[in-house]
Formats: sequence, structure tokens, C-alpha cells
Amino acid sequence: MFTNEVEVKCGGAKQSDAERMNELAKAVRSGNIESFDELYRLAYSKAKYIAWKKGAQKEQIFDIAQEAMLRLYRDIAKVDYVSAWLSTVVARLVIDAFRKDSNSCEQH
Repeated sequence: MFTNEVEVKCGGAKQSDAERMNELAKAVRSGNIESFDELYRLAYSKAKYIAWKKGAQKEQIFDIAQEAMLRLYRDIAKVDYVSAWLSTVVARLVIDAFRKDSNSCEQH
């Protein structure tokens, strides 16, 4: 079974991945660049899942997730809610991939 929660060390309380990603993004913005490693792992996994749910082709999912991670790194100063931002960016990248595929089919 999949879960969107991770164990937090303080008192065994649960923290959602979305909350953790926001916390990590805040740390990165404050100059703790090492926090991007964990943020990357969480966000990359979520980006692949979103791309899959939006109907991206298997071979496109990794490229879409990687492009989303590059954009996250570039735009981290402007991202307040990582999960929502990721959903929007990945959905747009999937649409772009669909358009690219349909345009390449029309040219042949």
C-alpha cells in the first residue's frame, strides 16, 4: 500500500510528503542547499507518479520528472507549495509531450 506520510523523529508524529517538501524548500531558500537532496527524492517520485496518472507514455515519465526537477531547482525561490506547484508543472509538461507527439505524427 502506498502512503503519503513519512515518520518524523519528534515524538513519532506523522508528516505528509507535501508538508515535508514545503519544509525542505524553505530550508533550501534559507541557504541549506543540502536539503535539496531529500526534496529532490520526494519531489521526483511524486513527479513520476503525477506524469503516470496524467497518462504520459512510459518512456516520457522520467524525462518529464527530470524536467520538473530542473525547474524546481531553478524556481525554488518562488515555490511556496511544492506539491501544488509540481502538479501544475508536470501536468503542463505532459500536455507538451502529447502535443509534441501529435505534431510528429501529423508530419509523417
